[in-house]
Amino acid sequence: FNRMGAYILMAKVFHDKGYFDDILPAGGRSADFSVSVRPVNTGCNGATASQVAMPLLMGVGRTDGRIYHATEDVAPVVGIAGCTCSSASIAFAGMAVNFKVPIV
Repeated sequence: FNRMGAYILMAKVFHDKGYFDDILPAGGRSADFSVSVRPVNTGCNGATASQVAMPLLMGVGRTDGRIYHATEDVAPVVGIAGCTCSSASIAFAGMAVNFKVPIV
């Protein structure tokens, strides 16, 4: 059991308790959905995090409200895991609050 396993377990517990009901498609907890965990290496650099934050927070693809991309289709993130001592996490958290994306 490693840290990534803990994040997946936390996502399942949060799902089962209904924390994601407002962001899931119609049907809430009974709807089929998938959770994918994607690492983003910012090298603890705030400038790098600032460059990758918006596509993660808004999503990319041809769906309305996302940053346009002709070939990729990636939904916005629903949560971020970071380190309080990292300038990258601090930069991400500053932007994430505007999108109501929690950071742990």
